[in-house]
Amino acid sequence: MPVKGHIVIWLFAASAIPGLISPAKATDRDPASKVSDHCVGRVLVSADFSSGEVIGYYSFLDGVPGSIFSGTPSEATAYFTLRSDTFSVQSLMNGPVTATLADPGTFTIYLNATPGGNWSNPDSFSSGQPIATFLRSEAMLTNAGPTALVMFSATLVSGVDFTFQGRTYNFNKLVPNGITHLFTASNTVLTGTGTFPLAFALAGSNLAIGSKLSALGPDAK
Repeated sequence: MPVKGHIVIWLFAASAIPGLISPAKATDRDPASKVSDHCVGRVLVSADFSSGEVIGYYSFLDGVPGSIFSGTPSEATAYFTLRSDTFSVQSLMNGPVTATLADPGTFTIYLNATPGGNWSNPDSFSSGQPIATFLRSEAMLTNAGPTALVMFSATLVSGVDFTFQGRTYNFNKLVPNGITHLFTASNTVLTGTGTFPLAFALAGSNLAIGSKLSALGPDAK
């Protein structure tokens, strides 16, 4: 039987089986694994490597068009910044590979009407209007050389309407189901500040978590 014949038969059979082919519209689902943002940051760590926090800024937010900087892109001109709560750190040794675990916690995104991020002043990344808070799972930093991979997922806890460049947005619409975090960190020690005298640079992207409708269709239970 010609290939076209097989396709026609398959489509006919599928149409008779509820849920195998879904009539869902694009607006009925969230795109799974779509890049939701790019972010640049630093992990600030205590001298004994027992605790830390993350500060950073966004260089791209999907759904927010145009530049999100007030000038040449950098921490000092970023309108959108983030800061995590303080978390505990534990390292697991496995020969040449080290797995560093950070316990679950939260991080908040801020909109800064007057950007002014400064790596030596963590408070400068949390001085704007809080617009979204996420609850993240336990994070793992996997070190196998000069760089490390950082991974975790986070659920959106709260999002409020905010106005940027004359338009109103809300993270409840941008990433309603949360994100999965995929970052690369450097093992080069930088100067931190205060409680966290050590710092490590990192950058990467977050992927939007799609609802189960993304894969299973609107009739999924």
